[in-house]
Amino acid sequence: MFTRAGEKRLTRPAKELMDWQGEAIDANRVYALARSGATNAEIAGALGVRWKTLRSRFGAAIRRGRANLRIALRSKQLQSACDEGGDARLLMWLGRQYLKQRDDPIASRPEKNVKTYVQLDVEDV
Repeated sequence: MFTRAGEKRLTRPAKELMDWQGEAIDANRVYALARSGATNAEIAGALGVRWKTLRSRFGAAIRRGRANLRIALRSKQLQSACDEGGDARLLMWLGRQYLKQRDDPIASRPEKNVKTYVQLDVEDV
C-alpha cells in the first residue's frame, strides 16, 4: 500500500509478549537479565520465548544491559586492584589494557627497517 506524504501508514500493533507465567515481557526485565550476565539463550529460556524474538524486539535493551555489565565489572576490577594490597597481576593487566604499557622495555626491542651502510675504501678491497 502506498501512502501520501505526511500520512501515517496503518499497521497492526505489535502483539504484547508474554512469558511462560503469563506476565508481560518489557525492556526492563530483559535489561536486568542482560546486566546480570545472562546469554541470549538464557534470557529466552527464562522468559519462555525464542531468542530471535528477544533480539529483534529488545536488542537495544540487551546491548545496554551488557554495556553496563562491562562498566560495572571494570569498575570493580579497578577498585580491587587499587585497594591496599591489590593484586599485582591485575594491575599489570589493567596497565596493558588502558595505558598501553609493555612487559619489555623499548631499549631491548630490536629496531625494524634500519639500514646499515658500510663504507669501504678501495685499499680494503
